[in-house]
Amino acid sequence: MKLMTELPKAGYLTSAQVKAYFAISNSTLFQWLADPSMRFLTPIRIGPRAVRFCVEDVRRFEEEARLASRNMLAQPNTKPPLSVGVQQVDGPALSRPKDCAPTTSPESVPD
Repeated sequence: MKLMTELPKAGYLTSAQVKAYFAISNSTLFQWLADPSMRFLTPIRIGPRAVRFCVEDVRRFEEEARLASRNMLAQPNTKPPLSVGVQQVDGPALSRPKDCAPTTSPESVPD
């Protein structure tokens, strides 16, 4: 996929151009379109299987997303970020529960 770095001054974009501009896949585009909380672009249907997206709407979405991102960074973080791996827990080391013990003893395993 060739990335699109600049938008035209006016007009309409195809789905492929929108995906290239935001560097997203087909499935991400469809998820964003289906999720009302994303407030993503409203496609303009130009045929039974063809849609276009208004360039001004793309710019507006991008600016709103940028502002929302800045606002999130300015607010104190109350939840851990999703990218955090395994969280260190204070307390005793975890061990295998008794009911998860192996059902076979080493002596009963065939050679």
